[in-house]
Amino acid sequence: MEVSRRLDELGRIVIPAEFIYALGLSAGSSLNMRLEGDCIVMEKPVLCCQLCGGTDSLKNCGGHLICKHCRDLVKDAD
Repeated sequence: MEVSRRLDELGRIVIPAEFIYALGLSAGSSLNMRLEGDCIVMEKPVLCCQLCGGTDSLKNCGGHLICKHCRDLVKDAD
């Protein structure tokens, strides 16, 4: 799907509703952005463990996502 949008006077663009729904985004959602040559790439962040980068069984621990494996390692270290 390709859509063209104009920048407003403040340099903003509106992301098409179809894109928002397809990615499961809502007001307040975050997007990662980067430049690749002359392209701006926006991606939905991938939730992962702050310690190992894993994505299974994540829990919020003090504002950080930690997987079960890492939580178990921390418990065993006590």
